[in-house]
Amino acid sequence: GNYPIDLAVGDSVRVVTVPDIALSQTAQPEMFDQIVTVWSLTKHEDDDTALVTFRSSLDLSLAIARAGEVHIVRVANQQQQTSITKAED
Repeated sequence: GNYPIDLAVGDSVRVVTVPDIALSQTAQPEMFDQIVTVWSLTKHEDDDTALVTFRSSLDLSLAIARAGEVHIVRVANQQQQTSITKAED
């Protein structure tokens, strides 16, 4: 899957899964309904792959296990959004 190149531990992210076509009748991507936190991140030096661990629920683990691909999108957390809004006022 894809992930932001500067992804870091503690980032708040959305997880989008694409079903494995060998296991599923659909190829429709699904976004996990909760924002999750990156718990650990190990990037491989030889290529663009990484092992990412999330802090979330069992539902996320099951969604990832069923997926053929996983895409990670970083989002601003609630506290950052509030700070930005106040600074703009």
